Amino acid sequence: MSIKEQLKFLAKDSFWYGVSGALSKAITFFVTPFLTRVLSKEDFLNYDLLLTYSAIYTGILMFGQDAAIARFFHDGDKKDSNSYQTDILVSGFINHLFLILFFFIGYFLFSNLISRLFFGNYLFSIDKSLIYISVAMIPGQVILSYFTNIFKWKSNRNIYIIFTLGYSILYTILLIVFVKSLSLGVKGAFYAAIVSSTILVTIGFILNKMIILELFGKINTKLSFKMFLYGIPFGMITIINTILPSLDRIFLLRKLSETQLAEYALSVKMAGLFTLITTSFSISFGPFAFSRWYEKDSPKLFAYVFKIYTFLLGLIVIILVILSPFILKIMAPPSYSGALQVFPILLFSWIFQGLFEITSIGIFYGKKSILFLISYTVTLIVSLVCNFILVKYNAYGIAFAVVFTKLALMLSTWYYSNKYYKIPFEVNSFLYTISLVIIGLITFYFLPNFFLLGYCIIYIYISYLFLLNKLEKRAFKEQCKFYIKKFIPT
Repeated sequence: MSIKEQLKFLAKDSFWYGVSGALSKAITFFVTPFLTRVLSKEDFLNYDLLLTYSAIYTGILMFGQDAAIARFFHDGDKKDSNSYQTDILVSGFINHLFLILFFFIGYFLFSNLISRLFFGNYLFSIDKSLIYISVAMIPGQVILSYFTNIFKWKSNRNIYIIFTLGYSILYTILLIVFVKSLSLGVKGAFYAAIVSSTILVTIGFILNKMIILELFGKINTKLSFKMFLYGIPFGMITIINTILPSLDRIFLLRKLSETQLAEYALSVKMAGLFTLITTSFSISFGPFAFSRWYEKDSPKLFAYVFKIYTFLLGLIVIILVILSPFILKIMAPPSYSGALQVFPILLFSWIFQGLFEITSIGIFYGKKSILFLISYTVTLIVSLVCNFILVKYNAYGIAFAVVFTKLALMLSTWYYSNKYYKIPFEVNSFLYTISLVIIGLITFYFLPNFFLLGYCIIYIYISYLFLLNKLEKRAFKEQCKFYIKKFIPT
């Protein structure tokens, strides 16, 4: 299959998986405007903090088993064996069950210590029952993620779309009922998640009967243990990865007022718009890369995807910054106006998170999961140092700490990945693009917004001149002519 045909395949998968992923996230994303108007600032802050808090435990329960299933499921020698793939799925499910059991034992013993470390003195301002309800939501979310991944890795595209959209729609409806109609406040938001995940997990069991049947048959304990060992570095990574986005809140809890914290929390959720747009690529690139990395031209293909994707991510950032005043009006009432201050900086950080999808594939290829652990450990140290130093500059300082954190993760995985799967990345093109985006953000802070609109056009033109070689420019012109003739008949 040629590079052009492979790109078409990736684009097709990106479209269908992206539509479901983007719609799913969009439905739940626009829950935020509802909550900012129904809940007080204090309750909205509590909701955000408890989601962040529960995410740490979610990382503990996942403990790398999703990565283990993904890697073993597409093993080069056995990827066509249905029996082998069923064994992989069953073994992964068994590991999840044991992790859930050990989680509740650990939570019973150490919950107060972890809660105190996370919330600090703010712990005394939160209803303890809210904490317990947010934790009760976690096992259902983990099993729900497990079934969702099954549909993705088995390429059951239609079921995947129905499953992801079904959960988001059900959750949104129940959230409105519990929070607004039944006046349950923050508790209602978590009740909605618990009920929704329970219903979808039940459907997941029905659609994957072979897992239940295998549980009563012979279980491949050797494979389960092998997958568990493989997933340990990823488990540590997942825990670190859930701590990293929590550090900003942990440091700011001890620095800002509740009002300022609520505005920062909204900025983070607004920056999440970036993931709505890039979800399609994130979901489809993994299976696309894993099934093609043995092909001769794949390194060149991945390098080209990296260059174009970097440009697109930069363009998305600039466009969202231009639209930020309108986004804020949609997301929250005027009392949250301070959320706009750090939004562009947080948005910029997501470029590096998006590129991580490509820079890390060599580590997957080499099955050197320990290198992910090293990369994430380095990133955690960088994040702790940056947050500690920059917290004195309040929300602005922490926002830049987030940028340095995501940049450290991308660069460290890039370094280690290249040792096992060399991709001829064009570093100069990357630096050109990032520099152009930074200039655009400076324009936003110091000039009227319409200047940034004009700069967006300049960004596209300069990128065309300097990022594409002659052959790529020729191909680009031919594609433009093709679509002009197709949609604008003469």
